[in-house]
Amino acid sequence: MSGADPSETQFAVKAVTVRDGIRLEYVERGDPSGMLVVLLHGFADSWRSFQRVLPHLPSSVHAFAPTQTGSWRLEPT
Repeated sequence: MSGADPSETQFAVKAVTVRDGIRLEYVERGDPSGMLVVLLHGFADSWRSFQRVLPHLPSSVHAFAPTQTGSWRLEPT
């Protein structure tokens, strides 16, 4: 087989500032009008837990993977 490994897909990391000035990173993939699938990681991890899973989800779903509070990539603004 040829072509790029889908697990190495690059994602546009987005961020939103929530209450108390915490910056929360997240990635989205798929159809924004599709069924929402929220992927939540475990303690001391980030959205990157799903980096290899996201490319394999159907493009018809709207996958959303945030880095949750208490994780290493959250920063006060």
